[in-house]
Amino acid sequence: MWKVSGTAVQGRNHESYGIPCQDKIFWLQDNGVTSAALADGAGSARLSHYGAEAVCREVCAKLCRDFRSLISLSDAGTAKREILGALVSRLEHLASEMGCYTDDLLSTLIAAAADDEYVMLLHIGDGVGACFKNGKMSVVSFPDNGEFKNETVFVSSHDALPRMRLMKGRAEGISGFVLMSDGTSESFYDSREKRLIPLADEIRHRCAANSDDTNKSELTALFTEVVRNTRTKDDCSIIVMYRPDESPAADSALPAARTRRGMDNRRKFLGIFSGRECLSRAGILEEAEKLGLDHRQISGLIRDMQRKGVIEQVGRRVYRLKPKH
Repeated sequence: MWKVSGTAVQGRNHESYGIPCQDKIFWLQDNGVTSAALADGAGSARLSHYGAEAVCREVCAKLCRDFRSLISLSDAGTAKREILGALVSRLEHLASEMGCYTDDLLSTLIAAAADDEYVMLLHIGDGVGACFKNGKMSVVSFPDNGEFKNETVFVSSHDALPRMRLMKGRAEGISGFVLMSDGTSESFYDSREKRLIPLADEIRHRCAANSDDTNKSELTALFTEVVRNTRTKDDCSIIVMYRPDESPAADSALPAARTRRGMDNRRKFLGIFSGRECLSRAGILEEAEKLGLDHRQISGLIRDMQRKGVIEQVGRRVYRLKPKH
């Protein structure tokens, strides 16, 4: 069974002006399916936090209830119309209940769902969706922005259907997903290289190794004390969906260490190379600092990983993961 952890924290701007957190997260396990969703309410829509919560709950219920039928559809357009129709219908019903317009409930949406055999990811708007497959982390759904960075598409926008992304396939080799709002992506997503920083990989690893209560407290502390105080004033949210039986503690690619801390440090080190062919020593040190490793630790890890045949030097102070034969 898949597991889910996540958090959503109020941004500094919203806290200053007494505006509720407009990022919402939700997950559900039913009918042999695990689904998780994250929605970012539009800042221009006065009741967007209600709309964001409604679409998170509706899409999770829809994906758990109809997952197999949606997976079996050969036409992605039909699947998208069916999902989007349910979401818009829910928003129209909510608008009627609250005596407002659907434009007052605007939000983006990223959702993932999986059973033992198949996975699915859908995305409307900005934010980032990443997948962990065969030990590698990669962004599979990029932010959908307009001419300007703060322009995007919402669930009930007139052009939501043609801009909605839907990906589905077999679960083999896939060990997790990370979904994040645009506030979070300010700190986690490198838009120039179109990749996530290694901290995202480390978070997924820690979630797989820890209990639900520990994950909740650690994620909330990280986002409250660090993420929202670095590169953004926006609300910040994240969903981590993972297979707990694929914890990296059992990863045979990692040389054994005498302590759990040693294993954690080696895992962080390998995560730095995720999605990269080569890295200079300076690049390794820069990324390592973001993960809480100091120069002494990383120098020792470079020597240790070279000695154990995990990495190799391919230039003057340039390293890469050693190819497996």
